Order: sequence, then structure tokens, then C-alpha cells
Amino acid sequence: MTQRTSEILAQHLDAAGLDNLAARARQDEFHDFKSPHALPQHQLMYALGIEAGKAQSMRHLERRDQILAIQRGVMNGDFDATKAESDDWAKSPEGQDALDQLLHSARK
Repeated sequence: MTQRTSEILAQHLDAAGLDNLAARARQDEFHDFKSPHALPQHQLMYALGIEAGKAQSMRHLERRDQILAIQRGVMNGDFDATKAESDDWAKSPEGQDALDQLLHSARK
């Protein structure tokens, strides 16, 4: 299931014509807790940078500006997981396992 913040990000990516990145967002690839990446925002920023460079080289300046606006949103935390998403993750088996590991390593 796509997380709410992933869908919001995907809609912004769709509006900028970044269908491939939007599909990845809908798979929660860039979500704080659902992503397979340790630093999903870094992966997203890198991918957006590549797309902004392509738009610049093709003189699609309006598209480049849309991409840069999304990058600013990422930096500002506009697409970060919500408190509710954080709470849901903490209650999930994955979240419980991560918290157990964290507490276990803190006791060493």
C-alpha cells in the first residue's frame, strides 16, 4: 500500500513529467520507513538532480524549475513521513524488530 506521503510526492513528480520516479514513489521507494534505501531522500535528490540536468540540457527550463521545486520540498521535509506513518511503522513487525535491535545494541 502506498503511504500517504509517497502518494503526495508521486503527484508532484507526475506534474513535473517524471512518471518513472512517480511510479517508484508509489512503491514507497523514497518513504522514510518503507524504503529499501538507508537514505531514501538522498536517492531521490540524486535522481532529481539527474532529471534537472537533462531538462537543462534540453532547454526545458520550466520542467527544470518544477524539478528544482520538488528538490526544495524534499530539503524542507515536505515529503517526510507523518507522525501517523511513523507510529504505524513503530507498531509493525519491521518497526518492532528495528526497535528491539536498537535497544539491544544500546544495552551492550
